[in-house]
Amino acid sequence: IEGAGPDELRQFLEPLDLHPLQLLHCLDSDIDPGVLSFTKSLLMEYPAAFDRESAVQAYLTILLQASNLITVRHGPMPALDDLIQSLTVENAPPLHHLPQLIYQILDQFADLNVDAQIQVRDQIQHLAKTLAESPDTIEANDLTLLRWQVGNLISLMENQLYCVSRLAAADIEGLKEPHRKAYIQDLLSEAEIAQRGAYRLETRMNDLYRDYQMVG
Repeated sequence: IEGAGPDELRQFLEPLDLHPLQLLHCLDSDIDPGVLSFTKSLLMEYPAAFDRESAVQAYLTILLQASNLITVRHGPMPALDDLIQSLTVENAPPLHHLPQLIYQILDQFADLNVDAQIQVRDQIQHLAKTLAESPDTIEANDLTLLRWQVGNLISLMENQLYCVSRLAAADIEGLKEPHRKAYIQDLLSEAEIAQRGAYRLETRMNDLYRDYQMVG
């Protein structure tokens, strides 16, 4: 679901017989990361991707029932369109169950996180080199903006790890089989690695800021 208003969303979701709390979360304009699960259904509100130019995170709401998987976009998500295209082309790899599709979706965003960390790391390295060679060309605003971006990246990684850990702990019917749980455990490992990488970027950024102050 993309670009739906509250009334349209309610009209679509009410026949699914969701738990009232899950329906309330879906219709609430204030989105917080997390998972709300009951025996037969699971709701996850997942911060989808890192945007270096925006302080507002785009969220993807995921609803899982026994035979239904529904995604609701809150913000632009071209990566999700790319995934849909890859799954619908001829000779696409088969999907055997819905948790496998959830894995595909979240893994797509995990790949974007790797790209974001590389971009921020390269920018830190570039500023460090410039500081060593031409310190007079570095302005405080350059470092302030980059620190802000690193902070946003850390917040994203922490929220994603929180969501995936709650997903791994959920005890709903669709996730009880060990081979399905294995997909979620893999996502959990990726999220933990991504968080540690973001913390390393924070350390490098703090070192760079300290060096800038010493030069100034």
